[in-house]
Amino acid sequence: MALLYPYRVPIGIGAAEGAIELGALKASDGSFSYDVPAGVDVDAAGSVVIWCRAFSVVFATASLDAA
Repeated sequence: MALLYPYRVPIGIGAAEGAIELGALKASDGSFSYDVPAGVDVDAAGSVVIWCRAFSVVFATASLDAA
């Protein structure tokens, strides 16, 4: 059973409002990607949060800068 789940968050680092679950964490290193559900404004993403379901805690966060 997967424990860590990435969420795309529209505002701030660690905010919960408007978070979209992207599925179970695929790897802990290297390069990988996730499909974003249809209708989600990808340009509005402010950060990604890795959530640990087993302990109900934030495992990691990363801000997303527009390129």
